[in-house]
Amino acid sequence: MSLQLCDNGMQFFEDKEYMGMEAIIELLTYLAKADEDVNCGRVAPMKDTFDNLRNLMQTDNSNRPWFSNRHEK
Repeated sequence: MSLQLCDNGMQFFEDKEYMGMEAIIELLTYLAKADEDVNCGRVAPMKDTFDNLRNLMQTDNSNRPWFSNRHEK
């Protein structure tokens, strides 16, 4: 029994099925937002992100005492 039609025309779903539909709607919402991010240029390839991080770690960090270069030899 997944769907019942009552006298007033309202439909009722079992909790499990309703939760599944909520999860699908949530996923579709995230996918729509991600698609919008891509279309608006708010994302970058992962390689670019890691290249930027490597460059930051290789720059002079003497003005940032909290940044440790302990991995450098």
